[in-house]
Amino acid sequence: MELPVSLNDEDFIVNLLMSKSDIKEDKSFGIIFNYKNERNYAFLKFGEKQVSIIECEKGEIAVNKRVIYKINSFNDDLIHSDLEYSSDKNNIVVTIERKNGKLEFSLNGIYLCSLKNYKIEYPTFGFVAIGKNKLDIYGLEFAKEDAKETEE
Repeated sequence: MELPVSLNDEDFIVNLLMSKSDIKEDKSFGIIFNYKNERNYAFLKFGEKQVSIIECEKGEIAVNKRVIYKINSFNDDLIHSDLEYSSDKNNIVVTIERKNGKLEFSLNGIYLCSLKNYKIEYPTFGFVAIGKNKLDIYGLEFAKEDAKETEE
């Protein structure tokens, strides 16, 4: 989905709500962001034990950052979203937030990692299932931080 805002110089928050089926090395999932085309994009990939921030530039793939993670229980108290969802243990909310030039990533309301001075040039975000995997997508929401308005 291409968001109708300028993300290059504005603080924002994007919530992506989905339900996973399985996570293994040959069955993973992720979030695409800063997508220009099939040869230029960034990718937040959730593997079995670690999450990787991968960048593809001119078809060349490079891992920008790796962190170990655990999917915490889906907890309505930690997740601030206007999306309609049920409290299912397989639900996942991935949050991408930019504040003061720093891009932060969270999973079910728990901080994962951040990138300093990361420029988002293309306001396109989406979901990815890798291998014979299945994702149920519930929605994407975004808000500009200064306006505090949420759109679905």
